Amino acid sequence: MKKQAGISLIGLIFGLIGLIYIVLLAIRIVPVYTEHYAIKSVLNSLRIEDPKNITAPIKIEDMLIRRFSVNNITHVGRDHIFIEARANKKYSVSIRYDVKVSLFGNLSLLANFDDQVEVSH
Repeated sequence: MKKQAGISLIGLIFGLIGLIYIVLLAIRIVPVYTEHYAIKSVLNSLRIEDPKNITAPIKIEDMLIRRFSVNNITHVGRDHIFIEARANKKYSVSIRYDVKVSLFGNLSLLANFDDQVEVSH
């Protein structure tokens, strides 16, 4: 009598269901992290900005909002930007925001982001 080798139909179905679940999860989560990377890139671009352009917190905020608009960033607004004056003519610029992604039915994923950079003025 030969011993059967390989995967059964039920095993194949469960494997495909698991694979489809992982792909759908990635489709929902990858755009959140792609946008976060763009936000970090905009925030880090302030480090190389000419200090003459950084004269006041409102200027920094306006500069960030314009750059977010150009990069099609939708999850961050003025209420997520925090600017604090530091010693030695520096500002601490923080961006704190949450993104809620609906996965399936009433199941959601919440991602919290908090990035900070210091810029000279």
